[in-house]
Amino acid sequence: MSKIVFWDDKGEIQRQDIETTVTSYDLGTLGIWESVISQEDKKVKNDKVEKITIKKIKLPPRAIVIPCIFKRHALGYVESVGSPGKAKKIEEDREIKEVYFRPVSDGEIKTDDLLAVLNVLYARPKGEPSQSEMKWFKRRRMQP
Repeated sequence: MSKIVFWDDKGEIQRQDIETTVTSYDLGTLGIWESVISQEDKKVKNDKVEKITIKKIKLPPRAIVIPCIFKRHALGYVESVGSPGKAKKIEEDREIKEVYFRPVSDGEIKTDDLLAVLNVLYARPKGEPSQSEMKWFKRRRMQP
């Protein structure tokens, strides 16, 4: 048994028991890039992490988000993405509404600034590789 820790709608920390399991999955070869765009103006100070509201990004069930590590903003980089409230399971629709931004210089984030790019990949329950994945394995003489 584990506990998930989150801020509720009243701004208080909550802890809820959850069951966790070790689950295998496959990642498909098809993914998309999602742009993380600021939805507010915010002054930032070097090395003081700031929560910044962004234009909402909708994620389908089983989406795995991996940040593209190329720096996209002169003032810093996105450390984490999420939404207020209790975290949802990967099997559910999710949304990203805010980021935690780590500035490397003092300055101001402006509305519509590109803060980061996310790689969104789709996980599927363990199973057989797709035909294109099998071709890739065979060309490299690998076993899936």
